[in-house]
Amino acid sequence: YYSRYARNDIYIVFWSLLLVICMWRYFEEKKARYLYIGAAALSLSFCTKEVSYITVAIIALFLLIVAAWELVSRLRKRLDLKELSAPAEFLIMIGTLSLPLFGALWWAAYTNLDSGLEKVLIVLLLSGVCIVFAICAVVGILWNWRRLLISAIIFYGIFTLLYTSFFTNPGGFVSGIWGTVDYWIEQQEVARGGQPWFYYIMLLPIYEFLPLLFAFVGAVYYAIKGNLFSRFLVYWVVVSLLLYSFSGEKMPWLSLHIALPVILLGGMFIGRLLQGLKWRWVKPRIAQVSTVLVLLFLFSSTVYIACQESYQEGDEPPQMLLYAGMSSDVPRIMDQIEELAEETGEGKEIAITLDNDLYWLWRWYLRDYKNVDYSIDQPKGSVLILSADHEPTDESYLEQYGEGERIKLLIWFPEEYRDFDLGWWWGYFLHRETLGPYWTSEGIVYFPKSAP
Repeated sequence: YYSRYARNDIYIVFWSLLLVICMWRYFEEKKARYLYIGAAALSLSFCTKEVSYITVAIIALFLLIVAAWELVSRLRKRLDLKELSAPAEFLIMIGTLSLPLFGALWWAAYTNLDSGLEKVLIVLLLSGVCIVFAICAVVGILWNWRRLLISAIIFYGIFTLLYTSFFTNPGGFVSGIWGTVDYWIEQQEVARGGQPWFYYIMLLPIYEFLPLLFAFVGAVYYAIKGNLFSRFLVYWVVVSLLLYSFSGEKMPWLSLHIALPVILLGGMFIGRLLQGLKWRWVKPRIAQVSTVLVLLFLFSSTVYIACQESYQEGDEPPQMLLYAGMSSDVPRIMDQIEELAEETGEGKEIAITLDNDLYWLWRWYLRDYKNVDYSIDQPKGSVLILSADHEPTDESYLEQYGEGERIKLLIWFPEEYRDFDLGWWWGYFLHRETLGPYWTSEGIVYFPKSAP
């Protein structure tokens, strides 16, 4: 569903997966190309969305846990960082490249504090971050200066190219380092959506029940008998769920970043079951047959729901996966605009005045129209689209237009789950029904008096 959605989460999931693949391939083969591809994935991730800070923090913490003792012991031996283990080397690569962007967190905190001793403390902390970065750079050089240099060129080459819009906006490099994290921190305070802490625990089973079932059982199994990779997946699931559940902003599309490790863990355990898992109380053949039967049932249900959500169901009423959906009034009005443009012979040159508050909502529909203006004080368009909040009271304002039509724009999913009720959840899981009512945002559309 989110591969067709108007947000960038599907791309960041791809970069995250690529980074993890490179990390594990480097663990197995220790070939430099996986460091370089990983550096590219890391850079593209930071260029795509701010949740990269969470993903990189999760991976770096895992590597630190695995390699901490080795790095400490090596640093005690006269800074001997040659021939480190693969986890330690991958940690150095991620740490040296990412630290300047994480250092911006301190700058964001600094700019939001009042003057006084607190700012002095933040300045000291910022200085400390710079010192730590310098130390990490030295560590990288002591490890393998050639690999570090190539990784840095790849990382900052991509970062510079994209954030400067191919060198047309040099200031974008600075805003890419400082501005993105500042905006992200502000959004955590806004807590957009204002969802309860259990939001993802409630949402994920509605859509990802197949991988969740096997991931849950697999987490228990791999916690006891797993290897490093399987335990990493368990760690990734748990930490992702905790971090996203207690972050300020909770939106349904962010569940994708929790679903990714869940799907990987569930898929890995399914493979283990099909290979013939040996349990004292279950014969391998019984486990295989049971797994196939459960897979057939849950997979068919998953395909049905995926097709229904992505292709059959409209945005009205919105599903929980969507959060807020476009009303059917919008494409209907768009059809009327196209008919008017064809009848008048103006085509894509027809003048349209659009309320600036509705720019983001209509921009896609009006992308091919070349004569769209946003000055609603003196509308010049043959078609006038206003937010309901800006409904005019002066009749002379509308002399050239016929009677306006009030339409629905966005329809929000009713948040009946805030006082969690298992009965309500089960009913929605089975039937996708809500009690309502749906909250809507509205607009007003005016066509010329002469329009049919």
